[in-house]
Amino acid sequence: MVTQCERDNKWEAMRMEKHIACPCCNNKRLFDVDESTIGIIKIKCNRCKAVVSVTISNKTIRTEQIGTQS
Repeated sequence: MVTQCERDNKWEAMRMEKHIACPCCNNKRLFDVDESTIGIIKIKCNRCKAVVSVTISNKTIRTEQIGTQS
């Protein structure tokens, strides 16, 4: 049996996550990020194989393509 407190904690965790989308294709979910995360991540999209730079700072998320897989 799930208590009300456990249910509320789970809902808060889901609400704080943001989905990061690929700027090159229609992949809407490269990965999930917590709102408190800060930094620069480079990741390859598994759908279009583009290398994407994700800059996260102060609840602002910026994505840009920096390379492609040939």
